[in-house]
Amino acid sequence: MLPTLAPGQLVVTIPAVVPGVVRRGSIVVVDDPRAEGRGMVKRVVRLGPDEAWVEGDNPSSSTDSRMFGSVPRSSIRRVVVARLPSWPRPSGRDGSPGGHDHRSQGARPIGGGLG
Repeated sequence: MLPTLAPGQLVVTIPAVVPGVVRRGSIVVVDDPRAEGRGMVKRVVRLGPDEAWVEGDNPSSSTDSRMFGSVPRSSIRRVVVARLPSWPRPSGRDGSPGGHDHRSQGARPIGGGLG
């Protein structure tokens, strides 16, 4: 979802079942139709009563409805309502990721293809 969201950027979401929360232009977490149990972050481009057309914000590298077609509206699980600022995470001495795991504070990264 570059340039809107960076890979691994933390976001705040709400369930998509809230009436009226999913609209054209919404950034959503949708089930990946190619891989059961995997989610993708995409933008709603068209919204019908039973289906949605979703696209990533970076067309040259996004896997989205242009490849797999419309998705059932029921596959939209969550709606992004805020994004948290990105900050660099310190590395451990061996170069592995280190620092505090911010997911323990209630925010969590969205899994799946962010592009």
